[in-house]
Amino acid sequence: MLVPFLIVVGLLAADRSSLRRQQRALRMLVEATLTPIAVPHERARTAPFRQGTGD
Repeated sequence: MLVPFLIVVGLLAADRSSLRRQQRALRMLVEATLTPIAVPHERARTAPFRQGTGD
């Protein structure tokens, strides 16, 4: 009776560590994708392709 219980506990522990690893990988992917979007950008020059704007 103890052996099946130990097998189930071992499977649950392995699944939990796999879930943590997947969660960490997903967090890193989301941060790498969204951080550049959230960083403020410099304002674009007004009409950069027009001639004679004085810029």
